[in-house]
Amino acid sequence: DEALARKVDLFLIDRLTEMMIGEAKKIGVRVIEFRQENALQELYEFLQLKNVVCEKPKPLSANQLKSKIVEIVNQWNEENEGLKVVRKLKELTK
Repeated sequence: DEALARKVDLFLIDRLTEMMIGEAKKIGVRVIEFRQENALQELYEFLQLKNVVCEKPKPLSANQLKSKIVEIVNQWNEENEGLKVVRKLKELTK
């Protein structure tokens, strides 16, 4: 409810009820659920309508997508661990 009350143009969400999607449409908010099959294409089309320069998403197979997700999560975990190390070093060298 809060996100729709902010009157944004686009609402990206994992999942939303049909009732809330209907409410969003009534007030002109575009809803894209990450779980829907063509979410990236819809996001690209929305950004194009808003004159945002971006690359068209390349179609990925399920295995390619799974691999990419694992790569991103691993990278994030490494960066997160790196931040923990830096914080601990700062703490120990005060």
